[in-house]
Amino acid sequence: MGSQGKFSDAAFKMPWIIVILALPVLGLSLYFLLGYPGLTRKMQRRYARAHREVAEKYRSPCSSFMSLGYCILRLFAPLM
Repeated sequence: MGSQGKFSDAAFKMPWIIVILALPVLGLSLYFLLGYPGLTRKMQRRYARAHREVAEKYRSPCSSFMSLGYCILRLFAPLM
């Protein structure tokens, strides 16, 4: 048999290489999904605050019901 054995075949090594390379990715994914829950709540609050700030800064004048008629007239004015 010599130095060539049953376990030197590439088809035998490839699944182990894939498992070894996938473990860090799987571990990080599970940590972020199931790990420290406070991080998720903190991020949710941060995103909600950022969303409110952006919504206030870029609020359209057509966002209120009172100015709806004005916005419709402005939209169709070029067609008249």
